[in-house]
Amino acid sequence: MTNKTVTKWVDIKKSLQNLEKEEFIQLVKDLYALSKENKSFLSARFDRDNKDILLEYKNKVIEPFYPKRGGIGKLQLRPAKNAISDYKKASNDLLGTLDLMLTYVEAGTKFTTEYGYINENFYNSLESVLYDFKNLINTKSQDYLDYFRERLEKLSQNSDKGWGYGDTIDEVVGDLLDNK
Repeated sequence: MTNKTVTKWVDIKKSLQNLEKEEFIQLVKDLYALSKENKSFLSARFDRDNKDILLEYKNKVIEPFYPKRGGIGKLQLRPAKNAISDYKKASNDLLGTLDLMLTYVEAGTKFTTEYGYINENFYNSLESVLYDFKNLINTKSQDYLDYFRERLEKLSQNSDKGWGYGDTIDEVVGDLLDNK
């Protein structure tokens, strides 16, 4: 077994502090060019007014439910949730993050309405993002609630009633809209 030395953040930080401005800019440029993920991260961080970046992340959120290639594939939701998390970390854009969270729940709700019962993990994932959305609105900015009101009402109307997930949607949406 080979012993690998892993450079720790503290070591990298020291090296970064010793770089000249031009070297630092070149490093960031190299990271930008290295991968699509880095490009998306840096674009979200530094160009918050660009709606194309939010749209790019929205497409990442919708893709597991409705692949560009069409049809139904393996329903792997982790990449969609990662896109929400990545956008939140990169941009610090609360409204955009809330938009992505609601997009995730809307896409999942539409998917299950079209294709029927999925499985418990699927609904748990949708519910956890919906609860996170609710908590973020309640703790960070009730002001954004009006921005999402119409979409929340539509989400509640479009969810199947009389079974666990649809009831959860109604409960959470009702709590949000009644508290305003």
